[in-house]
Amino acid sequence: MEEKFLRFTDEYDKTNENVRSKIAHTMRVKTNMHDAAVELGFSDDEVQLATEIGLLHDTGRFDQAEQAKTFNDYKSFDHAEHGADLLFKEELIEKFGIKREHYPAIEFAIRQHNKLKIEKNEDALSMKMAKLIRDVDKLDILYNFGTLGRFNLKGDDSDICERVMEDIMNCRCVDRKFATTNNEKIAADFAFVFDLNYTISLEVAKERLKVLYERVEYKDTFKNIYEHAIKYLNERIEKQC
Repeated sequence: MEEKFLRFTDEYDKTNENVRSKIAHTMRVKTNMHDAAVELGFSDDEVQLATEIGLLHDTGRFDQAEQAKTFNDYKSFDHAEHGADLLFKEELIEKFGIKREHYPAIEFAIRQHNKLKIEKNEDALSMKMAKLIRDVDKLDILYNFGTLGRFNLKGDDSDICERVMEDIMNCRCVDRKFATTNNEKIAADFAFVFDLNYTISLEVAKERLKVLYERVEYKDTFKNIYEHAIKYLNERIEKQC
């Protein structure tokens, strides 16, 4: 399946750094989805399904990179909806040799992976997979920004708006349409941890937040946010012990 995915990406300009970075992100997410599903004790079929979702979750990003030249959904289009439409309305999914019984969970997980809040779904498998891809994707974005340094973390001394701070202090993910300055975008990245679903994600999130915080400039601007996020993670970890 990985070879089929790479053939799909051959349709895009791989001299484009955004295309290359998105392929690398996809491969990491695919591997991490597989490993997380195994660690969580999923069945063999569920592990395969999780791996498929990891490989296909950002299908819509490639058109976004070339056509809109941005990864900002608010300035272009919703990449999750676009990717799901390509796969299921334009039947791109047929190229990947995936079992049809996996289609509903794949579509739901892809459409939901970037949303501020996950929609309710009576299908337990779809919810299970949507929650996992949301965790794994967010953790890799933190890795991308912190460890790999693929984002401008040069903050400044400007204030973070009340709306963004209210979300963070109430342990909610930030609606990124309200994060307009670079400081607010960085703050929104710290808030990713408020939407983690699985216990195995929590310790990883702590490690990646630490790296992210070490890289930001104007640390005083983000000190309270960082400490609040770490406190939240520690409390959740303690409750699971």
